[in-house]
Amino acid sequence: SHRAWAAAGGFAGARPDAQKELLYGAFFAMIVVLLFLRSWRSTVIIGLAIPTSLIGTFGFMEAFGFTLNTFTVLALALAVGIVIDDAIVVLENVYRHMEEGKPPKEAASVGTSEIALAIIATTFSLAAVFLPVAFMEGIVGRFLFQFGVTVAVAILLSLLVALTLTPMLCSRFLQHEERRRNVLFAKIGEGLDWIDARYREGLDWVLEHRWSTIGLAAAATAIGLGCLVFLPKELTPQVDESAFIVFSETPVESSLARTDEKQQRLEGIVAAVPEVRGFFSAVGLFGGTNSGLMFVRLVEPGDRDRSQREVMDALRGRLNAVPGVRAFVSPLGSAFTEGGDSEPFQYVIQGPELAELDGYANTLMSRLDEEVPGLVGTRTDMRLQKPEVRVEVDREKAAGLGVDVGAVANVINVLIGGREATIYKEGGHRYDVRVRLDETQRNQPLDIARLATRTSGGELVRLGNVVSLKEGTGINVINRRDRQRAIKIVGNLEEGTSLGEAVGAADRISEEILPEEYSTAVTGASETFQRTFASLLFALMLATVITYMLLASQFESLVHPFTILMAVPLAAIGALGLLLVTGMSLNLYSFIGLILLIGLVVKNSILLVDYTNQLRERGRDREAALKEAGPVRLRPILMTSLTVIFGVTPIALGVSEGAELRQPMAIAVIGGLTTSTLLTLLVIPTIYSLLDDGVVWLRERAGAVQRHGWRGAWRPAHPAE
Repeated sequence: SHRAWAAAGGFAGARPDAQKELLYGAFFAMIVVLLFLRSWRSTVIIGLAIPTSLIGTFGFMEAFGFTLNTFTVLALALAVGIVIDDAIVVLENVYRHMEEGKPPKEAASVGTSEIALAIIATTFSLAAVFLPVAFMEGIVGRFLFQFGVTVAVAILLSLLVALTLTPMLCSRFLQHEERRRNVLFAKIGEGLDWIDARYREGLDWVLEHRWSTIGLAAAATAIGLGCLVFLPKELTPQVDESAFIVFSETPVESSLARTDEKQQRLEGIVAAVPEVRGFFSAVGLFGGTNSGLMFVRLVEPGDRDRSQREVMDALRGRLNAVPGVRAFVSPLGSAFTEGGDSEPFQYVIQGPELAELDGYANTLMSRLDEEVPGLVGTRTDMRLQKPEVRVEVDREKAAGLGVDVGAVANVINVLIGGREATIYKEGGHRYDVRVRLDETQRNQPLDIARLATRTSGGELVRLGNVVSLKEGTGINVINRRDRQRAIKIVGNLEEGTSLGEAVGAADRISEEILPEEYSTAVTGASETFQRTFASLLFALMLATVITYMLLASQFESLVHPFTILMAVPLAAIGALGLLLVTGMSLNLYSFIGLILLIGLVVKNSILLVDYTNQLRERGRDREAALKEAGPVRLRPILMTSLTVIFGVTPIALGVSEGAELRQPMAIAVIGGLTTSTLLTLLVIPTIYSLLDDGVVWLRERAGAVQRHGWRGAWRPAHPAE
C-alpha cells in the first residue's frame, strides 16, 4: 500500500550504515541459497520473500507510528536472514517431491501441505519469543517494544509469503533438471552428498550410543554455561561516538580567573592530541567558580588509528598531571541512562549522618581504586563549593551581658538577609517591601561584628563582643534518597573492566565497612543495568514457557515440545563461548541475541520432530523414521541456519558506524546457531528416542495399574524373576 512504499522510501533515505547492514546481509544470505539450491530460478523464488516481507513490515511500522531508529533498523537487518527460512523449507520440500516424479503443481500442493504444520509452528514460536521482550518496562522497554514488534511482524509476513507466493512460483517456474546443467553446481552437489553420507553414519552411531551422546551434550552445555562466570557484564557496549566530555575541578577557594588559567592548560593538552578535531570549553557554567567543562570532538573513526576509548584513557593521565586541578574524562550519556550523570558507574550510600557518609564514601572510593584498577575518575556529588560565614555565639559572655541568643540570630537575619516588612500597592500592582542594610554595610564578614542588639535591660551591645566569625565553605545541596541523606559516587570504566565487576566490588566492600543503619543503592546506568538484566532474564524464561505452550498446542503433546526445546541449551556453548573468545560482554544486545536463539534453534528441532512423526504415522517404526527424517531435513536445516548466520554477518563484522552496539547480538546468534545446528542434528533424535522409550514404559505401567491395581502392576510377570 502507499504506507508501505512511503516507509520504504524513508528507509532509502536513512543512514548509509543502516542500508549497508541490511543489503549486505541480504546478499550473503542469497549466496548461501544459491550454493545450496544450485539454481538461479530457485534463488529468485526464495529471494522474493525478502522485499515482500520487509516492504509489508514497513507498512505496519508506518501504521504503528514507528520510526527508523537503531532498534527498528536492527530488527530489519536481523529479519533478512530469517524471513527466507520458511520459503527455503517449502521450496526444498516441493523440489524433493519433484525429484520423486510428481508434476510441478502437484509437488507444490503436496509439498506445501506436508510442511505447513512445521513452518507454522516454527514461525509462531519464533514470533512468540519477542512478546515478553516487546512488553518490558522502563526506558529500555520503550526501545525494545518497537524492536520486538518489527521482528514479529516481519516473521509473520514471511509465513504468509511461504504459504502463498512461494508455492505458486514453484508450480510455475521451478524446474527439476536445472541443478545439473552447471559443472560448478554439480561439484557443490557432490559435496553436499558427501555431507549427507557422513551425517547418516553419525546418526547411526548416536542412536546406538544414546547415553554417551547425552553425556557429551550435557558436558558441552555445562561448559557453555560456565562461560557466564568469565563474561564481563554491562548495560551496553561503549560506542565510538567521536565525542566525549572532560570535567575539571580546581580547589574550592579558586577564583574564576584561576580556574580559567588551569582550564587553558587542559585545553592545550587536548588540542595537542592528533585525533581531536575541535572542542568547546567553559568555566563556571554550573555556578561554581572552580569547575570547568569541555566537549571534545574527534575525527571520524576511519581517519584515526586509536579508538575513542584509547584516546580517553591516554588523556586521563596527562590531564591529571597538571598541578592544582582534577580532570574527569567521561563518555556522552547513554540513551538508556535514567539520570543526569554520564558516567557508567553510579553508586549511592545513604544513612542518617552526613559527616559519616562522607567518611564512608571516601573509604569506599579508596578501596575501589585499589581493588578495581579499571574504575577511574571516581568522585562524589558532595560539593563543598558554597562560601559561608559561621557565626558562633559565646554563650557565657552573652548571658553575662543579658543578650539573648535568639536576638542575635534575629538581628543578623533581618539586617543581612532581609525581611519582608510590608506590601506597597500602586496602580493595581503589589510590591513586596524588604528591609535590610545597604549593600555597602553588609558585603564583608566584619560587617556582622559591627551590628548591635539590645540586652534584657534595653542597652545596645555590638555583636563583636559576643560572637566570633569563621569563614569557610559549605555544601551546595544535601542530596537525599528514600528520605535519607545520600552521597553518590560516580566513575568511568577503562577497557577490560565491566560495569558488573565494578558494582559487585562496591557491594562487597560496602558490606564490610558500613554499619547496619547505612545502606547502598545503584542509580543511573548502574540501576538501569540491574533492572534491565532482571527483566531480560524474566523475558528469557517467559519466552521459553510461551514457546513450550505454543508447541504443545500445535503438536497436541506434552513430550514433543520438551524434545524440541532441548535444542536451546545446546546453543549455550556456541553463543556464550564465542562472546568470550571475541572479547564481547553480556549486555543488552547480546541478551537479545540469546532470546532470539530460542526461536531460531527450535526451528531445526521442529523440522526433525514433525517429519519423524509424519513418517511414523505412515507406518515406519521409530528407528527407521528417525534415520530417514534426519537426512531428509538435513539440507533445509543447514540452509536456514546458514542464511541466518550469513545474514547477520555484516552486523558481526562491524561494517558500519556504531556497530559496537550491535556486534554482541550478532556474535551470540552466530555462535549459538552454529553449535546448536550441529548438535541438534545428532542430539535431538537421541532425545526423541529416549523420551519415546519413557512414554512407552509409562503407558505399560498405566495399563498394568488398570489391570492389576497399584501393587500388582509392579510385581514381576514370573515369580521366578
